[in-house]
Amino acid sequence: MRQVTPAARFERAGISFNEIIVTAKRDFVFGLKGDYSLAAFAISDFGSRPEGIGDHLTLRLADGRTFNRVGPRGANPWWIRGDMDVGCYVAAYPNPLGAGAIYPLASLRSRTTLTEKLFGTTFGLTMAGTKASKGDTWRIPFVAAAAPTTLEEGNQVFEDIRRTLGIGCPPAYRIETHHGAVKDTTARLLAAASDSAFAATLSRTKMPTDLFVQVTGLNDAWTCARQVGRAAPVPMTVSRGVGYTTVDLNREDIDLVVGHPVTCSDREVRVVAWWGRGTLRIFAHNPGKTPVTCTLQANPVFRALASGQERVTLPPGGSRSMRW
Repeated sequence: MRQVTPAARFERAGISFNEIIVTAKRDFVFGLKGDYSLAAFAISDFGSRPEGIGDHLTLRLADGRTFNRVGPRGANPWWIRGDMDVGCYVAAYPNPLGAGAIYPLASLRSRTTLTEKLFGTTFGLTMAGTKASKGDTWRIPFVAAAAPTTLEEGNQVFEDIRRTLGIGCPPAYRIETHHGAVKDTTARLLAAASDSAFAATLSRTKMPTDLFVQVTGLNDAWTCARQVGRAAPVPMTVSRGVGYTTVDLNREDIDLVVGHPVTCSDREVRVVAWWGRGTLRIFAHNPGKTPVTCTLQANPVFRALASGQERVTLPPGGSRSMRW
């Protein structure tokens, strides 16, 4: 299971992106019993909860039905099966410390149960009778959210998360792309870098969470940064060619740049960059076993950074420091 928790701020909603990956270890055939043959995960709440905490439930199913149920002490058990796809969710509330919700990012079969002591939803894939071969892989992505809520607020925060982040609908914010391309806006902004950077203007939008931004086409071997407006770039994480960051759209429109402040014509060369007071300091290293001649260059997509370009030859295992 892979999980990324991109947006969590004190007294605001937090969200995590999750993906369960199941791989067949041998050839087999899924059974025919039950609503689904591959149970993936479950969410549950208030096994020993205080009275009035987490006893309200909202469930949206793919067929358009929406259920709002209450499970106080002494209530009769209630359960329902149904399909959920992108735009559906299940939420249990209120909870001032953090009510919970799940948003599937693929079509899943679900079973939800509500009793006086338990709320639980199990998710899985409908695989009955499917033939599987060794090495087959199934991916089950979903978003999990937690937010402090009151009974008066109900599930509004979870509906706002769905609406503003574009889960099953267009997002509430607007995007004007200046460099690179937008690939997807479901639950986060997924973009592709061009010439080692993505740049766009994002509109001011009232949102319960920060906006999670992923940018593909980057290089793990080079310093990566994000820049908002003309502020100094801030270093950020890049892993497996993808950069990860968040932005807050609640206050104003923002001009965002994500990418590498300094690039190299040879993607195998390690590049570390520092910036400040109108200067750039660069450290380049050749990890290979043969000499490398390459060109290092400041990325013009970033604003108010020193410019520079230099062609260098790095011996095997050799390094070079520069200042522009």
